[in-house]
Amino acid sequence: MNDIEVEYLLGVIIERVVVRPLWNRNVTMFVMILATLAVQNRETSRYLLFDESLQLCGRQAGGNGKPELVRPTQTQQRLAFSGIHVISPRFLAMMTEQGAFSIIDSYLRLAGQGEKILAFRADKYYWRDLGRPEHLAQAAEDLARGIL
Repeated sequence: MNDIEVEYLLGVIIERVVVRPLWNRNVTMFVMILATLAVQNRETSRYLLFDESLQLCGRQAGGNGKPELVRPTQTQQRLAFSGIHVISPRFLAMMTEQGAFSIIDSYLRLAGQGEKILAFRADKYYWRDLGRPEHLAQAAEDLARGIL
């Protein structure tokens, strides 16, 4: 996979997550959103939990781990985080974690305090973790086969 495909994918996500809310004149809601996380309905070892409004409400380790809720909700959707997120500049000032930490801890803490951390459903977009050589090889094969 070359830089063009990665930039295109990021461009598509940013256009849909950032630009469309402004086009729809929903500026008030857009300003209130602290972060938007690209998620998919796929298997993972760590799920994020979202309520019916796609607001972050917790996490769950694996398929049978006990859900850790940071906000009360009647229903939860288990979704996998793609690692792509769009944050408000306000987010940086609200971070209190120090040293090495998972950004998910910050998101959960802030969601528990009532901040809007929303999901962007990226199910119809190609996504692959490229952190291992075999994953990179699979992405190159997918590109050659026209899947991407």
